[in-house]
Amino acid sequence: MIKVGGIDQSKNGFGWAVGTDEIDDVPRWGVVNLSQAGSNEGLMYELAAKQVRAMHAMGAQKIFFEKPIKMRTDSLAGDLITVGIPAVILHTCYLLKIECAWVASDTWRERFIGTKRTPPGLTESRARRQWWKDTAISTCLQRNWLVDDDNAAEALGIMDFGLCTMSRKYQSRTDPIFRRQQGKKRVLTR
Repeated sequence: MIKVGGIDQSKNGFGWAVGTDEIDDVPRWGVVNLSQAGSNEGLMYELAAKQVRAMHAMGAQKIFFEKPIKMRTDSLAGDLITVGIPAVILHTCYLLKIECAWVASDTWRERFIGTKRTPPGLTESRARRQWWKDTAISTCLQRNWLVDDDNAAEALGIMDFGLCTMSRKYQSRTDPIFRRQQGKKRVLTR
């Protein structure tokens, strides 16, 4: 059995997920709210390290997380969150001797959602970002993962990508063609 974790970090919190390549396994997921840390970067980093340790305790053999993006502002606080939290994740994984890897958002989205592009006509970055969040939640619901937070939904998408890279069995069971066949079987059996 292969067990991996996924982390999706954002400015206000980060989602986490841990799951296996077993067919009947339901992954565990949640959200760490960073608003409680205020502007205390040290506390933000401690919350990130604590979550990685918790995922390790759940048995995660490898942790995947979204590749940091470049900030478009000169905000030092934003840079500390965007680059600092991934650095803490890497360091904590190193200390715990857990493998970790980052994945570009386009890569995991194409695998999990089925596309790396938003629909034409969404020109505002806020609208595109909201579309990604809503679509990640919708994809989770299609898999019967009852998620209501976009950070957790995206963490599940990252976890799904990680499982696909580590388990051929999981990948073949969750590819789009297989999921379409499952949907047809469900309709026929009702």
